[in-house]
Amino acid sequence: MNLAPELSANPADSILNLESIMALLRRKRNFVDFEVQTSLLRRMALQWVAFLFVNSLALYCWTYLIGGAEDSLGGHMTHFLQLYLPVLIVSAALLPVFLLDAAKLSNRFVGPILRVRRALAEAARGDKVKPLHFRENDFWRSLADDLNNVLKLEAAPVTAAAEKPSL
Repeated sequence: MNLAPELSANPADSILNLESIMALLRRKRNFVDFEVQTSLLRRMALQWVAFLFVNSLALYCWTYLIGGAEDSLGGHMTHFLQLYLPVLIVSAALLPVFLLDAAKLSNRFVGPILRVRRALAEAARGDKVKPLHFRENDFWRSLADDLNNVLKLEAAPVTAAAEKPSL
């Protein structure tokens, strides 16, 4: 993929290309709200470990039951590992893949909320707030429209009062 902006006779076209490239580069950032996203990933990792432990225990009990009571526990453990160790290794190796995917997915709702929080902080300081536009695949896109409408209403009385002639 060529990331270099194409030169155009119209300077506005080059700016738009540069903005789209910057947006593309920003999307590679998976952690935008460290506290929320790490809490989510920590919870998922603990659930995954519990899932693997409970399934391993259930499989071990199953191999013990169908293997017969005459074998020792060590013999059953050896048999269990011979049967299921590759599956356990692959399952454990998939955990980082699932966590990375969850981080990317969480960015689709954490990112918009972070942008709304920043816009509200700007409005609370009395700064002019630029209209919010979320990415195409973000969740809660209508939230940006709702906030933009509220900010327009908030700015409208100030504009109307400034245009009203005084008596």
